[in-house]
Amino acid sequence: MFKGLYEKLPDLPAYLDRLNLTEAPTPDLEGLNRLIYAHQCMIPFENLDICEKQIPISLNIEGLYEKIILRKRGGYCFELNALFQSLLEACGFQVIPCTARIVRGKDYVALPLHRANLVALGQKYYFCDVGYGGAQPAQGVLVEDGWEGTAKGHTFRITRLKDSWWLLSQRIQDELVPIISFSAAPTDPVDFIPANYYACTSPDSVFTTRRFLNRRTPEGSISILGNTFSRVSHHQKTEQQITSNEEFQKILNTYFNLNY
Repeated sequence: MFKGLYEKLPDLPAYLDRLNLTEAPTPDLEGLNRLIYAHQCMIPFENLDICEKQIPISLNIEGLYEKIILRKRGGYCFELNALFQSLLEACGFQVIPCTARIVRGKDYVALPLHRANLVALGQKYYFCDVGYGGAQPAQGVLVEDGWEGTAKGHTFRITRLKDSWWLLSQRIQDELVPIISFSAAPTDPVDFIPANYYACTSPDSVFTTRRFLNRRTPEGSISILGNTFSRVSHHQKTEQQITSNEEFQKILNTYFNLNY
């Protein structure tokens, strides 16, 4: 029944072409970081199928490949990080899917409604995320208590919590802002089915009630939240309100390279 969750990537060269890469990088930290950054720049986070058309999301690899690579769409965490796992494995990396919670701005224990990946390099593990609709590390993050690093102008820190759980925080000026907590315990792809179903169908899910889009750019990022289009360039933010569907479609085509 869930065989499609475990399919191998249909076509590695086509995926690399979608990332504007001419060849597969070597399976080391440099190659991992190259893939993460290219993915964040070229494939947007977006929930349009969920919010605009109420289409339930399938996590079968072949379907994700058809949507994201062939039709040049984006997706949300359960889609993007699932397909990214298949890309990493096709490039020779050892990958462990992991369960996570978005904790930014929350003063309660959030549902585990986020998927990310852990990549093993030697005896070390790196947290990798190409499916978070906000500020995310542009590199693999070493899962080691107290690790802190800066990439593309943003600094992140890893802190060990309890049991298998870890916390990823972003350093903003002199403050550490909690972003994501994740479990280093391996999660099987089939285990994401209930969380994905809730996220894409429940009226209480943020994804069914408001559109979210985000893409990294060399200068910063671009995003849509509801009817607000934002651009961050060299840490300077500008916003504009989207007042019509025609304007929305133009922004999708111009800034996100999406034909929806």
